[in-house]
Amino acid sequence: MLPSGDEVMKFAEIFRYVIDNYEPEFWWFESFDFLRRLALTGLMVVLVPGSALQSFIGVLIALGGLIAYLQWKPFVEDTSDWVAVCCQLSTFFVFLSALMIQVNAVAHRNGFAAVLSVVTLMPAFISMCIGYHTCRVAWMDTAEDTAEAEFEDPGLSIVRENEMARREREREIEEEVRRRSDEDLDPESLIPVSLLSRGAPPLDMEQPDAP
Repeated sequence: MLPSGDEVMKFAEIFRYVIDNYEPEFWWFESFDFLRRLALTGLMVVLVPGSALQSFIGVLIALGGLIAYLQWKPFVEDTSDWVAVCCQLSTFFVFLSALMIQVNAVAHRNGFAAVLSVVTLMPAFISMCIGYHTCRVAWMDTAEDTAEAEFEDPGLSIVRENEMARREREREIEEEVRRRSDEDLDPESLIPVSLLSRGAPPLDMEQPDAP
């Protein structure tokens, strides 16, 4: 039995946190990324453990994840896309280094260790720089909006306040007339004097004849 519309909406609300970070057309990307991580961890344990083939398969999976993030860029925020690409690049270099060590392709281990450290930490450093730049831009935008609000034209503020006060008076008169009408009383004679004194015109008053 297929779920109805309400059941589908309730299901979507429950798991909304899973797809909120992605573009609408990439709602399925979280499942893809889960399978990628599962392949890099659980699958690698049972595929020819301790061999060069195991490291080579890890390199291929990491490379596939890097290409997927570069091609699709599934996140809503562009910054999140580039941070994810940096993380995939770091994962790829880790497995590539493991493969090189496995096949004994390293002639100078000390130099290779230094290069490996730089290559592995560089994507993380780039990600931190991108995050800092994003936070700084957001902070500057907020500061500009606050400054514009502080230096807003006072004339516009007065007009806006007068308009809001006028609408509030009209709403109070309508509520009072409606309440009195429900009591089968004359609404014109029961408008509060306080409202009339604030400039609200009486309702349906007869205008004097012109001379």
